[in-house]
Amino acid sequence: MTQLNPEQNHSDTCSCDTCSQSRFRSKTAWASLFALVGLLLGTFGVYEMIGISGTQYETIVEMLLSCMVAFGILNNPTSKNSF
Repeated sequence: MTQLNPEQNHSDTCSCDTCSQSRFRSKTAWASLFALVGLLLGTFGVYEMIGISGTQYETIVEMLLSCMVAFGILNNPTSKNSF
């Protein structure tokens, strides 16, 4: 991995590893985007229109967050072969 040089100008034309990573390939960015969409749908009452009550919505969100916590605990960022 290329170390960032504080004196180097990092612009759109920079080719270092840090600047050339695409945000569209980031799993974290996609997860946060899907979470935002889910929150917006809940805010505008879309879930209630399709028959999911507030209690059911909270239960589903809690289950998803629990799974995400479990994956975060089991994550091994030092290995490229594991999640």
